[in-house]
Amino acid sequence: MGGSKWVQSKNSNMKKNTYILFFMLVLLILSCTKDDTILDNGPNPVNGSNDKESGDEADNNTMSTELNFTVVSKDTDLPPRMGQEMIAFKGEYWFMGGETPQATPREGNTYFNDIWKSKDGLAWLKVTDNAPWPKRSNFNLFVFDGSLWIIGGKSKTVKSNDEWLNDVWKSADGIKWTKVAQHGPWQTRLSPAVGVQGGKMYLIGGHSTTNWHLYQDVWESSNGTNWSKVASISDELLGVEMTSQGIYEQSILSLNNEYFMLGGSLASSFLGFTSVLKSTDLKKWELVIRDTPWKDTNYTSLIDIRPFVYKDNLMVIINNEVNGANKSVLYASKDGRDWKLKNELPSFIDGAVSKFGYLHIPRSLVVKDKILVYGSYKKTLANPWLDDKTHIIQLSAKK
Repeated sequence: MGGSKWVQSKNSNMKKNTYILFFMLVLLILSCTKDDTILDNGPNPVNGSNDKESGDEADNNTMSTELNFTVVSKDTDLPPRMGQEMIAFKGEYWFMGGETPQATPREGNTYFNDIWKSKDGLAWLKVTDNAPWPKRSNFNLFVFDGSLWIIGGKSKTVKSNDEWLNDVWKSADGIKWTKVAQHGPWQTRLSPAVGVQGGKMYLIGGHSTTNWHLYQDVWESSNGTNWSKVASISDELLGVEMTSQGIYEQSILSLNNEYFMLGGSLASSFLGFTSVLKSTDLKKWELVIRDTPWKDTNYTSLIDIRPFVYKDNLMVIINNEVNGANKSVLYASKDGRDWKLKNELPSFIDGAVSKFGYLHIPRSLVVKDKILVYGSYKKTLANPWLDDKTHIIQLSAKK
């Protein structure tokens, strides 16, 4: 299905050369028979690239869109999780927190505050079982002012009672943590977005059980202790008819001195947020595109979107039903407006075919020139199997 769309979008160009047409058709036929399907091979210009010398202009302004999919054969040392966070920091890679990947009944989930680190994203070492911050999932982990920071999330108090958080922590080395604030002035919440710009951090939106409320406020701080509410994302930008519906689980990506907000869910109906917003200061936002190509996905709760930046491209992994099967697909964009379907991720991990097709809310790290996608299969009524580890899918761009 994705292959035919690709052929149609390129049809006018391929008519110019029958040899290219024949070559591409052969590639498409081969891709349908292999798990490492390639849906788009055409080079895309990279706008505003300044990380190479101008003498290599042809290389600077072209990103190969051929992505070979390989499943890392080495089993990961990481435990099964959902709601954990991963990040690159000071030349190492970090994995923290989260909860048991079980959606039904979620009350039985165990929460964690362990910390793991890695030199290459493949071999992981646990550095602590219990960090000083409370166990949690759906929190924010980001770099600001040379330190790692953690904000908010969801934890568990006694028995099955969940607790929404608004505390702030930081660490200069990823292991020793200092509590910056027990309670921020913003309401307790999980899964807000956090961006950093001009020596300040910005917290946007999130979700709380207080009246089942979702937020669209913007808070600013230069030190994590003192916060000011500086803006709000308008209902018009969110594209909602009812007021104050809010947004959570969205992501903020920085590319070419601009910030893009995408993904997540809206309001108590949890409709997926399928627009893209843009800002230069993380306070004033404008609409880039109302309906992205994944607006009609059957997986309507688009909290599974986990965007990242790779080679001057915004990249989005979408979990969706494709031709009756659950799949993960990869989209890319230079500007947040024009999106191209790049690849379909393999539906197997460590050689075992998964009838459920995709990892739940996958996290990603860019390690050297490779993309490593991490995740576990979520246990649900339809999928009674509780995963026993975090899996890795490796994506490499051809040169």
